[in-house]
Amino acid sequence: MKWSDYVVDLHTHALPQIDDGAQSVEESVCMLLDNIKQGVTTCVLTPHCHVINSQQIHDFIQKREKHFEMLTDHFRDSRIRLLLGGEVYLDRDISQYDGVEQLCITGTNYMLVELPYHNNPDSVSEWIYSLNLLNITVILAHIERYNNWREIMKSISELDVIFQLNSALFLSFMGRRLAKKILSQHTRFVVSSDMHNMDKRKSTMSKAFQIIQKKFSDNEMFMLTL
Repeated sequence: MKWSDYVVDLHTHALPQIDDGAQSVEESVCMLLDNIKQGVTTCVLTPHCHVINSQQIHDFIQKREKHFEMLTDHFRDSRIRLLLGGEVYLDRDISQYDGVEQLCITGTNYMLVELPYHNNPDSVSEWIYSLNLLNITVILAHIERYNNWREIMKSISELDVIFQLNSALFLSFMGRRLAKKILSQHTRFVVSSDMHNMDKRKSTMSKAFQIIQKKFSDNEMFMLTL
């Protein structure tokens, strides 16, 4: 794998003033320019999204568009393509809500989802299966954060799921040990920044990928193209 082949950062909180990510347009711009320097050419803006009915999906889409306009009024750079999505909190069967497909990444059937930390793998399997029936491919955010990641992966191993790892995982010895254990369980992975700011939660895509190239050469990681 070459860094130049991996240009998609599909999990970011660079949309300004909408969640616990960028708190200003200026901070958003700095985050995006930093990702450009790291070789990213497609950045998906995925603010946190928790919906319990169809109306909330509509409200989220409208709010997201408003904040996207705030950003694009001040930032246009041909070096990076911006797409919209959401980090959808999956604590119930959201497939029943009208318009749920609008939570997928722009122009795709990929949906980034986050699980409750205290989750039931059997329920998770049912919820993801219901989304698969709508032709939605689930990208499960930061699988490394869940203490029961083995049970989760086993329960959904036959479903249409891609597992996302945060780039920061690869920067420490313990993180790399965990990554190797996770990578041995499945073959569909993608690495993303999950960046929130320019301080303690900034993008580490370039550093992570350099480490992946050196230390994970035997692992075929699924590189998502949009």
